[in-house]
Amino acid sequence: MRKYGESVYGTSGGPIRPGEWGACTHKDNAIYLHVLDWSKSPALVHVPGQVASASVLGGGPVTVLQTEVGTISIKVAEADRTEPVTVVKLVMEK
Repeated sequence: MRKYGESVYGTSGGPIRPGEWGACTHKDNAIYLHVLDWSKSPALVHVPGQVASASVLGGGPVTVLQTEVGTISIKVAEADRTEPVTVVKLVMEK
């Protein structure tokens, strides 16, 4: 929980619906993607706003592709993924 505590404590579920890839939580302007299955590559729809920054909790970069219609996809190098879950933090513009 030291590594991922911020993505659990004091958060709420959503705002993105769970999928075969995993689920998410949020707090303030941060969305935490809990990715369980990278083969179901997270393509997220109805993302509320623009992503200001993204990172892997515990370290590592994230590539975010965002369209104008509110859909994003994320990519994390295999070396930066952890089992059984990788948590990606998206900081949204206010």
